[in-house]
Amino acid sequence: MTQPMTKPRIMYTREQAAEVLSISTSQLDEFRRAGLICAVKFGGRGIRFLHQELEDFANSLPAA
Repeated sequence: MTQPMTKPRIMYTREQAAEVLSISTSQLDEFRRAGLICAVKFGGRGIRFLHQELEDFANSLPAA
């Protein structure tokens, strides 16, 4: 039986983005500070990571 396709989220919190990329939140913060991945401001002090940004970052990593 086929599972129904679910749409990916549009935006992810810091914790969710780290989980999607299978990295720690501190690694995500380092990549963001280095300009390797971008986040958008959301609300007063919050940030969110766009799905496309996470996908582009993952695709830019060298193959193992």
